Amino acid sequence: MISYPEFFESNHVTASELTTKASTGSGTKIFAIGLILGIVVSGSAMMGVVVVWQNSAPPSTLCVNNTSDRKLYNNEFIYSPTSQVYAAGMLNNQFGIYRAYGYGNVTSTTIWTASQSTTSITCHLQLQTDRNVVVYTTTSSIAVWAAGVNNGGSGKPFCLQMLDSGNLIWINNTGSTIWQTNSAQSG
Repeated sequence: MISYPEFFESNHVTASELTTKASTGSGTKIFAIGLILGIVVSGSAMMGVVVVWQNSAPPSTLCVNNTSDRKLYNNEFIYSPTSQVYAAGMLNNQFGIYRAYGYGNVTSTTIWTASQSTTSITCHLQLQTDRNVVVYTTTSSIAVWAAGVNNGGSGKPFCLQMLDSGNLIWINNTGSTIWQTNSAQSG
């Protein structure tokens, strides 16, 4: 059986090196689920999980359930699902849709922004269980912008979804659009 130090004697262990080293151990198999590699001993007991490489698509939807609001803070975004060319979220205390060049590469080029009463104070976006979408100041919880679609929460869960078109929609549990930015881009 191979010990942990043998597997991780260097900081750079490739998937092929891991497979080669593991295959020499008696009864040891490499078991891949999705993009995560795990070490399984004799096909049953989990000895440890090592993430060698993981690549998952960034979120394009953020939902609230029946009990808790969801928040996005500065530099937190949801992305258009196919190519991540649009990002919706908070940039420099401003809720908006911004041009992106892939996951994590959001520019200050605006597609749409909320008409907030201030951006000079730290703010966050809050998706609420009462069905409203609101930008609050983080320290004093003063609303500086709201979509104005509160209905007491009928139709939960609600989801904010960034579309490939550049439009941002707020939908209910049947998929009906409650609110949208009307920011779809042509071409």
